[in-house]
Amino acid sequence: MNSLKPLAFSHIFLSFGFLILILFSSCGNKDTGYVNGMKLPNIEVPSIEAEKKITIDELKGNIVLVDFWASWCAPCRKTHPKLLEVAKKYEYAQFKSAQRFVVLSISLDNDSTAWKDAIAKDKIESFIHASELIGWKSECVGTYKINAIPASFLIDENGTIIGKNMGWRDLDLILSKRVF
Repeated sequence: MNSLKPLAFSHIFLSFGFLILILFSSCGNKDTGYVNGMKLPNIEVPSIEAEKKITIDELKGNIVLVDFWASWCAPCRKTHPKLLEVAKKYEYAQFKSAQRFVVLSISLDNDSTAWKDAIAKDKIESFIHASELIGWKSECVGTYKINAIPASFLIDENGTIIGKNMGWRDLDLILSKRVF
């Protein structure tokens, strides 16, 4: 009978541990409150050319992946090779109702040099780059309710969300259904 008490205690301890793990795993939750079918609000973010600002509205007519990342975010950087591959695949594609596919790459960096070095190192110069260079204090973080990166929204030519926080395979699948 005494040998059962330590066993029961260990089960309670493990159960409590799993409960804590589940609760804390949602701390980096990427659920932004925006769902497919909703319009993504317009934002204005300084482009990599400091004099110019980029808006979501000016990209209407295109299928746009709005990708949030930072040079210091290893998981973000790990997605770049496959994302670049998908972008190149659809670079000259004829879409049924959109002009083209573009990636709006919004960095949550504070350091301009680190940001630009990461762009060059990851070979993603073909993306449209923007950043306020104030990290998590960026206005678009609040507007889009970004609470973890990498984070992304795929919007159609009308600015309607058609995907979010998807991997490159899902992105490729969605795009493939929108070409002639």
